[in-house]
Formats: sequence, structure tokens, C-alpha cells
Amino acid sequence: MKKYFEEQLKESIPIFAIQLPLLKGKSLYSDYKIGDKMVYFVLKEYGEIEPPYTEPSVTFSMKTVVERELDLMEDDYKYVGTKEFSSAIIPVFEKIKKDV
Repeated sequence: MKKYFEEQLKESIPIFAIQLPLLKGKSLYSDYKIGDKMVYFVLKEYGEIEPPYTEPSVTFSMKTVVERELDLMEDDYKYVGTKEFSSAIIPVFEKIKKDV
């Protein structure tokens, strides 16, 4: 998983204690910690096909994950490509559908 975030990790600055209160919410899997490096990816999701449409809707959302959680993504997300936003290269993933 780290290979998709190499460029971001080169430029990412670890989180300092003073920043923790400013970070709302959490990373994809857990709370932020001092020293974490944050990276971002785009999640591509398909909606239901509703009449009169014949194609599913597609939703893109930006997700945050810290470097220590990248291995956890392996079972939950599959890589589908990259997008360039303001000269930043952002990986795009789809959630893996699991049989229940």
C-alpha cells in the first residue's frame, strides 16, 4: 500500500502535539497520534441504479489515513488509479465488497 503514497509521504510532516487539538475526528482507522504522517486518497463509490438512469451514480470523497494504518487498508480497499489535484498526485481506491 505504501507505494501508492510515496510522493505524499516524502512531503508529509509529522503531527506535533500542538496540532492534535486542531485535528477534528480521526484517521481512517484510529485517532491521530503525535508523530503520525497524514496522507490522503480519493474513495470512488458506486450508487444504485435508479430510474430513469441506466448507469450507477459515482461519488468521490477524500479520505485521510496515517502512515501506520496503510497496511490495514490492504483488505478493505483496492487501487484503481491516480488523480492530480493542484500538482499533488492522489491515489484513487474503491472499497472491496466483502461477502457477508
